[in-house]
Amino acid sequence: MEKVNAIVLAGTPNRRNKLIDEYDGQGPKNKALVTQITGKPLILGVLDCIRNSNYINQENLTIIGPRPKLRQIINDDNILILPEKKRLIDNVKTAYDEISMDGERTLFLTCDMPYLNEKTPKAIDDFVKECNKYNANFYLGIINVKHIPKEIEDLKKPIPRHLKNKGDYRTINMHLFEGSKIENRGLLENQIEKVFEKRRTVSFWTKVKFGASLSKFWWQIIKYCTIGLTKEDIESAVKKKFGLPFKLIET
Repeated sequence: MEKVNAIVLAGTPNRRNKLIDEYDGQGPKNKALVTQITGKPLILGVLDCIRNSNYINQENLTIIGPRPKLRQIINDDNILILPEKKRLIDNVKTAYDEISMDGERTLFLTCDMPYLNEKTPKAIDDFVKECNKYNANFYLGIINVKHIPKEIEDLKKPIPRHLKNKGDYRTINMHLFEGSKIENRGLLENQIEKVFEKRRTVSFWTKVKFGASLSKFWWQIIKYCTIGLTKEDIESAVKKKFGLPFKLIET
């Protein structure tokens, strides 16, 4: 069984209105440290899930975030904790270059997934197993909103994206990346950053820009903003735009 490296993104957002702990007006500024939802810091549940996964290389586990605060609650010396950068893309690049220098397959997870814990490693295992069925460089996890528990759905309010003929979906903050066959990573990272910044937009015009960032053809932009794209439309657009074999993985 091929195992993958794992990176937990625990950077502190610059804007408070993005924090899920603000639902009750209380809590720390970093989502990794939020305790109001599960009774312990959210990142500990994510780590428990990773440790029980059969598909994670336990020797290559990294967290990037507020290092001093994370060290206060994480006592495992085998986990590398890197100090956070100002931008999300810099956190991603720094952590990936640290543990996956040769472009190894690496799973990226965010620190704020309350449904991940020691009892749910199947969530990670099923995602990686599904990725293994395809030959791509970037795999993006998605879930149909009807499968999201209400108590989890109520914590975040981003507008779901409609996949034609399938329904409304959201990303699951679990992505797999393999960089060994990618040339000119710097240009690719800059393009991905522009798309990522607009992924949860609620503004119509920002939504148009997001569609434009995926495709240069106006008919595809209009299709995205109105009736929606199919899963295959999106995968094809990303491959054409970035030259990156890409798969949407439904969980």
